[in-house]
Amino acid sequence: MAFPLNKLHLSLASVAKTTNAKGMEVSDTSTIYERDSEGRKLDKIIGYSITCSGYRGGLLVVKFPPSVEKKFKELQKELENDVEILISFSKLSLTAYALKGRDNNIISGVVGKAEDFTIISSIDSISSDLADMGEIEL
Repeated sequence: MAFPLNKLHLSLASVAKTTNAKGMEVSDTSTIYERDSEGRKLDKIIGYSITCSGYRGGLLVVKFPPSVEKKFKELQKELENDVEILISFSKLSLTAYALKGRDNNIISGVVGKAEDFTIISSIDSISSDLADMGEIEL
């Protein structure tokens, strides 16, 4: 008997670079727009997604509701500085999937949904830490 993927219990430790990680490194961000019946993108934003670097170079895409817009824009602004940013998630839910492709190859992975996120390490926090130690002047 096969074990169904929806019975797997996945946590941050399952996908993060280390099993004791408190957050994940942000690789990319994108905005999710509503689409019409023909698949054309409309102007209405229905959510946001953040791609994070995970275990053994894997990528995890986590989707968020439109309510995180302000934090999302701040995150995008910080990413422009080309620095490592770590985020933690609020109410993270991970789902494993497996699909059979057109060429009979199996496509599999993990996707996530979360209600919110917090930036736990960025250039601003590093700069303020260095200023507190007297290493730099802001």
